[in-house]
Amino acid sequence: MKLLASYCILVLAAGPLDSQEPKPSAVSVELGIASANFHESFSSDCCGPTREATGGALSIKTKRETNRLVAVGAEAGTSLTPRPDMSWLMATGTIAPSGRLIPWAQVGAGLVSQQGECPADGSDTSSDCETAITLGGIIGAGVRWRLLHNLAIGLETAFVTGTSRGERRFSTVRYGVTLTQQ
Repeated sequence: MKLLASYCILVLAAGPLDSQEPKPSAVSVELGIASANFHESFSSDCCGPTREATGGALSIKTKRETNRLVAVGAEAGTSLTPRPDMSWLMATGTIAPSGRLIPWAQVGAGLVSQQGECPADGSDTSSDCETAITLGGIIGAGVRWRLLHNLAIGLETAFVTGTSRGERRFSTVRYGVTLTQQ
């Protein structure tokens, strides 16, 4: 009888604990396509030449809301510019309120794949150039418009940069559209 009473108390106490479990966080996936401007600058010359290439960029972001205003996640992307180009994988933090029209801002840091050393007798646009993996960062902003409960379209701009590699620094500026599924 004493065992049965203990079991009943345990079952009754577990009911309220179960109902207080936190709700699962909302996870979203966002695909982006953009026009991109790739820049290569030289740190040895403050006002020196920069090389530029234009093309496209693709990105995929995954985010999980930690509260109504903040989301954490990751972004993978690549510039689709004529050689040289860059790719990135970043951990990100996003600030975005809830609503139908949602302005947002994002910062992140992670790894960047960019052009490394090139053969002495080759050009800087040669496919024989090495690939360098460096640390980098991203900052972005945009606006999303919620079409349905779990689907939104948006406009974004972002700046992605890698750390200096020797005397050279690489960066990509992109302007594009996004499609978000939550």
